[in-house]
Amino acid sequence: MPLQQRQIVEVPFNLTQGVKVHPAIILSTNEAIEFEYSFIAVMMTSVNHDDEYTFEISNEMLSSGKLGKPYSEVRLHLISYFRVSDVIVNNHRHTFVKEADFNRIVKRIMRITFNVYP
Repeated sequence: MPLQQRQIVEVPFNLTQGVKVHPAIILSTNEAIEFEYSFIAVMMTSVNHDDEYTFEISNEMLSSGKLGKPYSEVRLHLISYFRVSDVIVNNHRHTFVKEADFNRIVKRIMRITFNVYP
């Protein structure tokens, strides 16, 4: 299955509560994914945390597909490495975040997680 930057996929995140499957937005470039057969992604959840690590995401921010829950957020600090083979095929496979909204997410990740102000 070819994967692309900005795509929402389902992957097993290693969390303090154990391994939990969550949707995630692929951050890696298409070239990096193709070269390494792996990628980095940021976790999404339907639990409302309402803190500085939250970036709310809605269907209006998607160029294709739909979110599976009425509420979704990106957890800006929960970024992990995955192999292409880790992806769990589900209804997200044709879901992409719009480029402008993806860029906003990446800027927030840089500021909140790495204290870098692009």
